[in-house]
Amino acid sequence: MRPITTKSIDTPYLMFAEGGGISLSTSNHKQSLKMSSKRVTRHGVSAGGESSLKGILKEGRGGVEGSSVLPPNFRPMVALLEGRDCSVEMSILKDVATVAFCDATSIAEIHQKVFLESWGIFLWDRIQLTAEELEKFRSLKVIVKIGPGVENVDLEAAAQKQIAVCNVDGYGIEEAADTTIGMILNLFRRINWFDKMVKDGNDFKNFENIEEEGGICSRIRGHILGLIGLGRVGVAVALRAKAFGFNVIFFDPYLEDGYENSYGLTRVHNMTELLVQSHCVSLHCGLRGIDSPIINDYTIHLMRPGAFLVNVSHRRLVDEVSVAKALYR
Repeated sequence: MRPITTKSIDTPYLMFAEGGGISLSTSNHKQSLKMSSKRVTRHGVSAGGESSLKGILKEGRGGVEGSSVLPPNFRPMVALLEGRDCSVEMSILKDVATVAFCDATSIAEIHQKVFLESWGIFLWDRIQLTAEELEKFRSLKVIVKIGPGVENVDLEAAAQKQIAVCNVDGYGIEEAADTTIGMILNLFRRINWFDKMVKDGNDFKNFENIEEEGGICSRIRGHILGLIGLGRVGVAVALRAKAFGFNVIFFDPYLEDGYENSYGLTRVHNMTELLVQSHCVSLHCGLRGIDSPIINDYTIHLMRPGAFLVNVSHRRLVDEVSVAKALYR
């Protein structure tokens, strides 16, 4: 957008631009917020997240705080707190809202206009919305977490303020599963080790030399892959792993018995059994209901000697100090 005029207001400033959009920024950091005349939302929002937000915005147009009647051309603000790529959803909310993009990494980088005027917000995982932070939003009606889980939102505080909270449970399933399998294949076949050695100029004369330099690669077929959690990503990983010849077992206390039969998987009924059996353990569970890391000193001692651990889920599931100590033992 080509700027036309600029007006300074103490620390914040507004830059009016062609097309009805505005840009907001604060001078103490490089974060900027832009409101586009194209009225956008955030990429990756599923039909559920988008329809929930759109429905709430339509229903909420009956009135705002201090006013029972809205002007005919009123458009509520929806703010993307993290990032600015909104290309996929550009058309979803164009008829009901004006959308602001923030490139923020923390609450401190969000412009005051968003706190005062936004009816809906999108966010990823970085920004934490505690009860204290939610109090800063004066008009907020709906929060959409881009991705599964809502661990970074205080649900009780949101409920008390009558703010709806939605997530996009189907976001990134294929990508997460592909990444998991890539990591597992690398661990068993030591791909990155050999890649580095070739780039470093090592000359592999024979099999014994390869084994000496890079360690023993394991044949995948027949090894046991243990999945903790069998949600959508867990299922996608399991199906890929079976194609490579893994015997897949899983532990998930929230699934009904028999769920595993349609996928040809083996269920174990406690985590100890899974850890003892698995040559590789992969984590695919959320944080809700988990107060401390599930991979810790005790559970690591239950694992097979030389077993692999893969975590593309949540950092807080693993006690990193315990893992580091185990690696050096």
